[in-house]
Amino acid sequence: MKLLATNTVEAVALLTNEASAEASTFHGSESTSAGFVLASNMIAGGSTAVLANTTAPVLALGAVEISAEDKLTLDAVVKLVVESSSGSTNPFSKDGAKAIGGLAVRNDLIGGGAAELTNVNLAGASVVVRSSESSVMDASVDAEFSADSGGLDSGISLAVGA
Repeated sequence: MKLLATNTVEAVALLTNEASAEASTFHGSESTSAGFVLASNMIAGGSTAVLANTTAPVLALGAVEISAEDKLTLDAVVKLVVESSSGSTNPFSKDGAKAIGGLAVRNDLIGGGAAELTNVNLAGASVVVRSSESSVMDASVDAEFSADSGGLDSGISLAVGA
């Protein structure tokens, strides 16, 4: 006799955000680019195998197995690119470029397995009660910020990331 509960969840989450700004004028070009990312990947799983509160005796001719298995897998990639550039055809111009960005990422796996044998009059060659849980997460976060102001007499070049 076998009582098996199995839960398997596999998720792939890919998020890319690219922001760019470019300005080109004869004199005093300015460019600003901003990009922000909020990402949340949450997986909840669980499996339960229960044999409980039987009123009559349970007679098994062979082995008895009660098993719960929970497997969670998350592959998450978050990428943010913020670029800003400015340039003037006048080599003596003051140009400015600003790139601003930020990101926050939360990856969460909550799993569990439960196997129970409760209040049962059971007879069998052998009795196995088992529970297992496995969680695998492969997560990466990549952020690139760049600001380039051209000309011989460059003004402000600012790249900020948080």
